[in-house]
Amino acid sequence: MEGALVFLSQHPKYFDNAIRYLTYFIDIDRLYDTALGTYNFDLVLMISEKTQKDPKEYLPELNQLRLINNYHWQKFKIDCRLKRFKKAIENACDYFVEQLLNRPDEHENERFQEFINILENNRFYKLAIRKFLSNQQIKPTMEYINHVIKLYADYLMTKKYYIEAALIYERGRFLDHASKAFRQGKDVQNSLKLLPSVSIQAKQSNTGMDQYRSLAEQFRNDTLYIESGQIYENHLDDCEEALLSYLQGHEWSHAIRLFATSLSRRHDLYEHEFLSAFNGVYDDLERQIHNDYTKFQSHTKRLSLLRTNLFQHIKEILDSGRDYDIDENDDQSDNEDPQFADDRRTLVTRSNRNADDSGSIKTRLTKKSGSVSSSKKSQRRAAQQLEKLIQLKEGSKHEDLAIVRELWLLVTKIDKQNYDVRHVNKICYQISTHQNSLEYEQKGELLQNKYNEYLNAIEKQLTTIWLTNPEQQQQENVQVMVINKKIREKFKKELDLVSNQYRVSPVLVSKTSQWKLVLFDSDISV
Repeated sequence: MEGALVFLSQHPKYFDNAIRYLTYFIDIDRLYDTALGTYNFDLVLMISEKTQKDPKEYLPELNQLRLINNYHWQKFKIDCRLKRFKKAIENACDYFVEQLLNRPDEHENERFQEFINILENNRFYKLAIRKFLSNQQIKPTMEYINHVIKLYADYLMTKKYYIEAALIYERGRFLDHASKAFRQGKDVQNSLKLLPSVSIQAKQSNTGMDQYRSLAEQFRNDTLYIESGQIYENHLDDCEEALLSYLQGHEWSHAIRLFATSLSRRHDLYEHEFLSAFNGVYDDLERQIHNDYTKFQSHTKRLSLLRTNLFQHIKEILDSGRDYDIDENDDQSDNEDPQFADDRRTLVTRSNRNADDSGSIKTRLTKKSGSVSSSKKSQRRAAQQLEKLIQLKEGSKHEDLAIVRELWLLVTKIDKQNYDVRHVNKICYQISTHQNSLEYEQKGELLQNKYNEYLNAIEKQLTTIWLTNPEQQQQENVQVMVINKKIREKFKKELDLVSNQYRVSPVLVSKTSQWKLVLFDSDISV
């Protein structure tokens, strides 16, 4: 539109007819604003006169704009008037660059504040910074730029973009702010890098040590124990505090290194701090593994009992001459909460209705995409609510499914402990080397063997729990084969009530990972 108006202003013979035509389908005020956006006041006057716009509406504004003695600032004001704030920022930057290269005028400070207000309201910080930095003549001075940089970084801090804010602060040489922002973003190396410069900038010799100590304490609180310990050790020469950070984070290797070097004579710390903390972790790990395996055994026994009862129930039905239907509900426990039963029937009915609707060819052809999405969501929601009704409660319907789900979680948890076992065992061997004794070596070997024993026992039970490896048929009579087949079919059908991950046995990562210490394993030849 602007280009068309400029063309018409350059070809007067088309102007009158074209403007008269445009007024039929374009609002007069819009034509005026478009003309104003060309920064050509003559064109604005021509459009206003041809459209018979009231002079009282536009002359005061045009006169006010004409009084502005700088072309860039004049364009800035016009762009603000038209709410073209991106262009306004660019024109304002051109104005301030011009002021830096020439003698500044008396309105500079007032105009800069107006520019800042527009900048803050519209968040065009990056545009302004790049516009300023693109001019090589003012780049070394960093005037105006630093103010914008500070505003941009402060804004990023409010949005919790700590690393980005730190990078912006660093560009503007706001080193103290940059260091704190890096610290909040947990960027250890960059925060450490800036601390010497912060001390120089602050012109205080003790500021650096205080900053290092503050940084180390914060990293410890943020669970960055290695980084905290390294600051205490390398920058503050405080090995006792470094040891405390390492012990809190269970970074035993770093603690052992300290006792081999800086704290080699501190037997009191070794006995009362290091060994005490390590023994506590060892005992907790051993107890946790034992408790989890005990739960596993308890659940497998209960599951076996439930399946034995189901076997007897099916056998009684078959012995009476009837056939057992896996869909029948006669095995539902009397102990089940009636509210759960009602909810289950409602959810199953709703789920089946959704399945029937989505399966109809006519429905699928006529259904809109929005309703399809809604149907899928309702089915998923119904499935989630149905799974919640599977209670790990003795005597409840689908108690076996609840046990299988719990066993899956337990097995996965025990399996993931292989890393902790290996890490603790490695430290046990190092402690034995340091003490020149076999006490901790034997403790590590005991933990590894016991954990391996539990894993082997669990692995043997997986096929039984998920019924993936039925007994050899030649060892069963016909009736036992039929009953076991029905049990497997019933279990497979009911698995649809739980999430996908619980429908198959978990894969034991520990069986393929190198978690064992060969030094403790008698089955591996070194």
